[in-house]
Amino acid sequence: MRKNIIRNTLVLFFVVALGGCAVGNTYDYRVADLGIPVNGMGQPVSVEVVDARPYVLNGRKSSNFIGLQRGGYGNPFDVTTSSGQPLAEEFEAVIASSLAKSNFAVAGSAGKTVKLTVREWKTDAMSRLRLIYDMTLAIRSDDNTKAASVSDKGDEVLSAAGMESANSASASAAFERKLSRLFADNDIREALER
Repeated sequence: MRKNIIRNTLVLFFVVALGGCAVGNTYDYRVADLGIPVNGMGQPVSVEVVDARPYVLNGRKSSNFIGLQRGGYGNPFDVTTSSGQPLAEEFEAVIASSLAKSNFAVAGSAGKTVKLTVREWKTDAMSRLRLIYDMTLAIRSDDNTKAASVSDKGDEVLSAAGMESANSASASAAFERKLSRLFADNDIREALER
């Protein structure tokens, strides 16, 4: 009888501990800094990020949903943005800040438009941290005609899943790499330089 109580207590402890690690996780994408390989020379640009993830559009997930952290039995718990803001707003702030660092004058609706459409962005963490993504970066000229567009999508393992802070850092670094690569595309660079 005593063995059963001790065993059941230990099992309950581990279930709670594993579940506790999975509940309430948040990641911070605002720490990302994109390498934009163009000097804007003060030209005005506006930034727009469209969250086109189907499960956000249909209301199954909130706009600040960014992935899943799985408990000990693989049961999924939502991961959200650290700020509580929509993912699109965090991505937009990073892009605007990075453009400003590259000498672009980021304005509300002036000049060219840098538009990122996010059709998928979701991490999934259990023993490994996986990223599923599908994005298109487009540059529109002053007269709203598309000057350039590039897409990237994939499903890849970023790292072994770790504590919340390590997962957040891995996810943010992946966002930084993915977007920097889109901005390094020749057509995108030329459209920004014109």
